[in-house]
Amino acid sequence: MDSPYIEILDTNKELRKELEDEIAENKLKDKKLKSLSRELEICYRILSHQDSTILAHEDEIESLKSEIKSLKQRLHKALQDLRQKGDVSTAQDIHILRLEDKVDQLKKRIREITDKKLFGSQINSSLMALPDILRNIGTALDRVENYIDGVDTTFNPKNTLNGIRISLTTVRGHMQRHAQDAINLQGQLNTAHNLLNNANGQINNFINDMANVRNECLRRAQLLTIAYNNEANERRRWWQIARERQTNGQRIAFRKQNRINILVREKAVLQILVRRRKAEADLAEFNQA
Repeated sequence: MDSPYIEILDTNKELRKELEDEIAENKLKDKKLKSLSRELEICYRILSHQDSTILAHEDEIESLKSEIKSLKQRLHKALQDLRQKGDVSTAQDIHILRLEDKVDQLKKRIREITDKKLFGSQINSSLMALPDILRNIGTALDRVENYIDGVDTTFNPKNTLNGIRISLTTVRGHMQRHAQDAINLQGQLNTAHNLLNNANGQINNFINDMANVRNECLRRAQLLTIAYNNEANERRRWWQIARERQTNGQRIAFRKQNRINILVREKAVLQILVRRRKAEADLAEFNQA
C-alpha cells in the first residue's frame, strides 16, 4: 500500500478513538447536570415548604425561588446542548465543577435559612408572650397609680416597679434578638442571591463554551467525512489497480502461451526440414558413390 493511504487509515482510527472518548466524557457531564437539576429542585421544594415559617422575609424567599427556577431552566438548556453537541473541553469541565460548587454553597445557605424554622417557632412563642408581659406591666402601673392615690397601700410599690423594670428589660431583649436575627437572615438571603447570580454567570459561560464546542464538533465531523471519502476513493483506486494488474497479467500469460505455441510449431517445422535435408544429403552421397 502507498504511504498516504496508510496515513489516512491511521488518522481515521485516531478520530474514531477521539469520538468514543468524547461520548464517554459527555455521558459523565450529562449525569452531573442531571444531578444539579435534582438538587435545585430539592432546594426549591425546601423553600416552598419553609416560606410560611419565615413571614418577615416572604418577598426574599419568593425571589430566591424564582432565581432557582431560572437556574433550572438554564441547566436544562445546557443539558440539551450537551446531548446535541458533545465534546471534551477542559474549560467546560472547569465550569461544571464551579457550578457544582455554587450549588453546594446554595444548599448550605438554604439549610441555614431553613434551620430558622425552629427559631421561628420560638419567635412565635415569644411574640405570644409579649402581650402578656405588656398586659402585666399595665396592671402593675395601675397598682402603682392606686398606691399613689391611696386606694391600695397594702403592697410595696418598689417591688412592683422593680418587676416593671425586669419586664421592660425582657421585652427589650426580645426585640433586640428579633432585630439581630432579622439582620442575620437578610444577610443569609443576600448571600444566597449572590450565589445564584454567580451560578447564572457560570451557566452563561458554559452555554457559550457549548456553542464553541458545537462548532468544533461540526468541523471535526467535516474532517471525518473528508477522511472517510478519501479512504473510500483510495480503496477504489487500489481495487482498480489490482484489477488492472490482474487483467494485464492474464494478457501477458496469454501472449506468452501463444508465443510458446508458435515456437513449438516452428521447432517441429525445423525438425522436419533438418530430417529432409539430411535425407537429401544422404541421397546425394549415395548417388555419387
